[in-house]
Amino acid sequence: MYEIFRITTVAPTLGRQTFAAKKFQGYDIPRGTLLVPNYFSANMDERVWELPENFNPDRFISSDGNIVDVHKIMTFGAGKRNCIGKSIANISTVLILASLMQKYNFDIDPATGPLGNETIEGFSRNTVPYKVKISTRNTM
Repeated sequence: MYEIFRITTVAPTLGRQTFAAKKFQGYDIPRGTLLVPNYFSANMDERVWELPENFNPDRFISSDGNIVDVHKIMTFGAGKRNCIGKSIANISTVLILASLMQKYNFDIDPATGPLGNETIEGFSRNTVPYKVKISTRNTM
């Protein structure tokens, strides 16, 4: 789930406005300045992530099986003013994925070919359309 959040930054940037003058890394930032952080860039930074363009869920699992480094994901912003929907997104994603994976098998349609990292860029990032074959699981 964490790797999905990292590699598929849906809203790559959202603006913030400063409420007071600040000095940041030697720069004077006046009150009322619009700051536009690039969350996609942070989630693909080679200084933070090894081979960031590769989908690798194991990057968040330590050798002893614990979840690690989730604080590095910038999909929902950071700090006191991160995304108000972050908690709901985390819980909903777990519940929806668990429910779907419990009842269905998902396979890429062979006619689609292997999936890449291509996206359709705009205000939000979207995947390139592809076909999926969904079948019910045999449950006992």
